[in-house]
Amino acid sequence: MTAFQTSPPLASPPPARASSTSAPAAPSSRPRYRREDIIRAACTLLNEGGLASLTMRRLATHLDVQPSALYWHFADKQTLLAAMSAHILTGAAIDTSAPIGEATTPLPWEVQIRHTAAEVRECLMSYTDGAELVSSSLALGRVELPLRAQCADSLRAEGASETAIDLITSTLGHYVVGATFHEQQRQSMAALDASATDAEAPKNTEREQTLQAQANQGFTQGVELIIAGAAVLLSMGAGSGE
Repeated sequence: MTAFQTSPPLASPPPARASSTSAPAAPSSRPRYRREDIIRAACTLLNEGGLASLTMRRLATHLDVQPSALYWHFADKQTLLAAMSAHILTGAAIDTSAPIGEATTPLPWEVQIRHTAAEVRECLMSYTDGAELVSSSLALGRVELPLRAQCADSLRAEGASETAIDLITSTLGHYVVGATFHEQQRQSMAALDASATDAEAPKNTEREQTLQAQANQGFTQGVELIIAGAAVLLSMGAGSGE
């Protein structure tokens, strides 16, 4: 009896060869932020929660990026805070001595000091804890107030020496930042007290306006006192460099 012969098993097809070129990765859906974008976002968070709540992690979450992505633009948080301080002061760093297109003529030094001091204060007040933020960057030497650059020509025209210009503008800077810092702290405490007392109570707009008027008057009087002292300094021959 003849044995049936079985056919040999069919060979499995060879595995498909992997392509020598891999498929391109899908582009990331997350936007790439520029340095200026990060600074503006940080200033937005500053206005929302103040300086105490501003962290690199919170900023990264706000931008939907990893915290490490922020350090590509800023070596550390202090570098970011300094960049924010410079951004805040940008509005005051404008030459106001003459309209565009006309010859630059320094304003009278008293007028220039009043104008620049008011501009710096307005810039600081436009951000929550703006004065505290700028003050910390000033203390570390990472930012400069525009007071000297704005007032120097007017003071030189009056005969002031560079030493006198340094003294006048640095004193003015300390006053502007310090006074604004205290004003913002009082505002923050008043807001906390009001919310703790009665969250449903309507705003006392008249009282707020009165307090703001008093703050404006006090600030102006302080600037005038510095101007009076500067006038005495200039009358003593500050232009001689003594």
